[in-house]
Amino acid sequence: MLKCLKTNSHMNLTNKLGVFTFGISLLELIELQSQHHIYDYENLTINYEELLKSIEKVADDDIRHILKKMVKVAPYERITFT
Repeated sequence: MLKCLKTNSHMNLTNKLGVFTFGISLLELIELQSQHHIYDYENLTINYEELLKSIEKVADDDIRHILKKMVKVAPYERITFT
């Protein structure tokens, strides 16, 4: 998966918002369901505890570890794919 990310020049995953969004998208693909329950649309926030609960359901340890790095609250803590 990471090799594919590095070879697709049209994907800019050095952008921290892009990394977060891609992490949520991957989680949705893995679980085959929307993650809309993590969003508080009224307050424009994300329930990070619910997000982590969803990530904990991922069976593969490596994928779970990468997802946690992709969706860190603080953008400067997020993983960067270069």
